[in-house]
Amino acid sequence: MRTTESTVVVKDNVVVTVWEAGKPVKTYHAHNTWGIAGLNALRNWFAGLGGTPITHIAWVDTAGVERARDIVTQRLVTADKAVLFRQYLPSATPSNGYTLNRIRAYNAQTGGTRFAEAVFDPVGVAKTANNQITVEWTHSFADGGV
Repeated sequence: MRTTESTVVVKDNVVVTVWEAGKPVKTYHAHNTWGIAGLNALRNWFAGLGGTPITHIAWVDTAGVERARDIVTQRLVTADKAVLFRQYLPSATPSNGYTLNRIRAYNAQTGGTRFAEAVFDPVGVAKTANNQITVEWTHSFADGGV
């Protein structure tokens, strides 16, 4: 008996930009890791089977502690069927005073399903009232063959 396995390939691109005085001062490019629960939830959402898509981005410090979780600013499906999520971490945030180095995608303000995580810098960015951070998280899906 032959079993069928998923052949979907997920390609991700995470761009995190640090801004000061309205100008970008540093940009990071990273890839992320998906959890099975997150992949299944996203599959169900795309297939129209219900569920809640990614709604929040969590900002995590170098100790692995979540310091802020804010609602996604923009979520859209691009012409080439990729999903793009944008989020903005403002100057005034509970994460000020912490060194942030990763983001996580969730479908709730607290708890919820963790879809994916990306480490954008091993050292991290010192979050202060003088900077803002944006993320653009693009998920592309392709048939990987059998």
